[in-house]
Amino acid sequence: TGTFTALLTGLTPGLTYYYQAYARNAIGNGYGDTLSIYAMTCESIDHEGHTYATLAVGEQCWFAENLKATTDRGGAAIPSCLDDDAWIAASHGATAVYAEGGAEEASNLDAYGRLYNGFAAISGALCPEGWHVPRRAEWEALFAEVGDVDLAGQILKASSTDIPSWDGTNAANFSAQAGGLREAATGAFANAGIQGGW
Repeated sequence: TGTFTALLTGLTPGLTYYYQAYARNAIGNGYGDTLSIYAMTCESIDHEGHTYATLAVGEQCWFAENLKATTDRGGAAIPSCLDDDAWIAASHGATAVYAEGGAEEASNLDAYGRLYNGFAAISGALCPEGWHVPRRAEWEALFAEVGDVDLAGQILKASSTDIPSWDGTNAANFSAQAGGLREAATGAFANAGIQGGW
């Protein structure tokens, strides 16, 4: 009785794989159905002078790093460098780099990408052509693909070797980073290296 979860890695893109789970005990062997998966390929994408690696998980393609865009899909600048008060008062899309204006701004941009407010995220124009901010159902499909919602955080997070405060294994090569956030009530930067939000 019980459940079994396994993550298949190292598959060759563009091939279909057939698999069957089995259990063995003193009584004998029990076999599951023969199922198949297609190892998708996802192409890297160039946007605003940055090449983003992508990752196939199940039937979805994901960016393998956080977005760093400063303009929307139409080329309009996304407002940035907002102080705390302007950030919480914004009624339009906005972006920031964690600890903007500080000595660690460049390294934070490199490690974590940019932070976007909710208006930018729901605008429909934040991501490059052909891409979009993931919807809830897409996150749920990702979680199901790597096991289930209880296992997904650990499997999707960068490993604890990369981020000591994380308990991640990065078994899916998703490399989720602890990029922090800006507090909704105060606009203050918080929790880089501890928390990430998507």
